[in-house]
Amino acid sequence: MIEIGLLAMLGVFVVHVVVTTKSLRLLNPGSIFLGMQLLMAYGTSSLLDLSIEADAVHWSVIVVSYFAFAFASLILCISDHLYSRRSGRASARPAYIVAVGARPAVVALVVLSVLISAAYFAAVGYNVLLEGLGGSLSSDEAAQMRKNSYSGDQYFFPGYVNQFKNSLLPALVLVLVVWAYSARKAYRHIMSVGLSIVSLIFLMGTGQRGATVTVFIITVVFAGYLGSRYLRRTVILVAAIGIPIFFLGSLVLGRSSAEYEAADTGLERAGVLFGELVARIVDSNQGSSLEAFRYVHSIPPVWGRDWLDTLVGLLPGASGTNLANIVYKNMYGTLEGTAPPSLWGSVFHNLGFGGLVVFALALGALYYFIGRSMASAAVSNTLAAVGMAGTAAVLGTWIAGGPEYLANTGIGVYVLLWIWGRRIAGESGQRMTDMDSIVRVGNVGNSGLVPPIHVGVSSPRGLSVRRVVGRSDV
Repeated sequence: MIEIGLLAMLGVFVVHVVVTTKSLRLLNPGSIFLGMQLLMAYGTSSLLDLSIEADAVHWSVIVVSYFAFAFASLILCISDHLYSRRSGRASARPAYIVAVGARPAVVALVVLSVLISAAYFAAVGYNVLLEGLGGSLSSDEAAQMRKNSYSGDQYFFPGYVNQFKNSLLPALVLVLVVWAYSARKAYRHIMSVGLSIVSLIFLMGTGQRGATVTVFIITVVFAGYLGSRYLRRTVILVAAIGIPIFFLGSLVLGRSSAEYEAADTGLERAGVLFGELVARIVDSNQGSSLEAFRYVHSIPPVWGRDWLDTLVGLLPGASGTNLANIVYKNMYGTLEGTAPPSLWGSVFHNLGFGGLVVFALALGALYYFIGRSMASAAVSNTLAAVGMAGTAAVLGTWIAGGPEYLANTGIGVYVLLWIWGRRIAGESGQRMTDMDSIVRVGNVGNSGLVPPIHVGVSSPRGLSVRRVVGRSDV
């Protein structure tokens, strides 16, 4: 039964990717979401015991919500495609993307993000990553330092700081790196490496790896918006850099230090690190979601009260829901930690089974319309592109928790970057200043030609136009 369900879900995912890529992009929010939900379902399926009523209901919730989401998205996509053919409306594809340069506002926000992040770690008193690199941390020491970073005796507004160190800073670093290389700046290598290292130290400084993984996903989606050739290169680069960083983080942050030290051979140690990577993908969130659903299954729906409490808890000094703490205590015997339910478990807890179906249908429709909006601009810039990439990645990786996940992961920051990018582009999407450059992402626009550039200040000196071979439909 479970195997048939997984195969059906895989088939629906493939169909969704094939159908939506033509109208939207390959890396659209809906396809990313279904891919992540499929991984979530695969990992959860090996933990379920269908003889337990809660687990049987849990599996039905996973399958029904998955198909409802995909159904809404596919119906809208097919209907939109048919309407476009009948009306002769062409799907817009960007012919080029303006690489936003080191504008004063961009530089000021980078500096502000660095200062806020540095001040936060100074207030906490340590950076877990740097402490781990300076000397080995035991698993217990690293775990306690992680908890103190977010829920120690003193409160340093970590959720608000995360908007700068986990979202705004990495996003603007991507913008500046693309600009430096597209304009062939002499200092592009030093600047790119320096900003990336600073951003990584802040990202992993609290001992958490989830934000770093999210940034890597955003980087891949962002590269996809620049063109298929950029996407291929970036996937290889992220894999080559990201996997070793994940392994390094597992060691210096105390995630696998005990198992690693107990291993006798290099092969066994490599197995420990790869096991940590696999566990992160198909076990960590799945285990907490299983325990959380078993807990909420015996509770009547709370009709949104849990979500309301969670959102209120985002305010300074306010306490939100303790559901994740209760589940963590059931798993580990202490309230000093969180084990959130899955997205669908949270929806089931708040809205019941009927509300779950309606929510999944509505979410599928919403993701499709957001994806269509992302694909509609004929010309864009890297600031809007990184905002769209961040929005797509955060929406697509929503596998655990309620709406608070979106807020904590920086959805507001990415939407504002998207809006900002569109505003500075002007209504035509072609306005640029003399400190910007151009990234060519294809050779076909709406009219089949690259539209003229409207310079905002003066004619740009040393303008670099970089041709990228391949389609721009990713």
